[in-house]
Amino acid sequence: MTAELHKRRIVCVLDYFDEENELPWDYVMRSGDGRFEAVVTYLYDDLRDEKHSVARERSLGVFDDCNAAARAIWAHRARLEAADHQTWRTPDGRFDFNKPTEH
Repeated sequence: MTAELHKRRIVCVLDYFDEENELPWDYVMRSGDGRFEAVVTYLYDDLRDEKHSVARERSLGVFDDCNAAARAIWAHRARLEAADHQTWRTPDGRFDFNKPTEH
């Protein structure tokens, strides 16, 4: 599918990758049967290959209306953010601001 055809199927963009708002990141796209697909994009580093920062799209499902698809993306973001915040907590529930970095 060409990029222009892909962009024409996008109904609602919830987040862009770039500041110029040209590359949609998390969005709702109309599927072929008139329903709405919630799509989120992740940025990966392939350590086995020469490629770095590879963008991969992931479908969260197909929904009957655009609002339901957008709510699925928002709920997915909330779960990711909660999981990220949980990694910064100590066993007693406080925030650990001295968390060691990966490098």
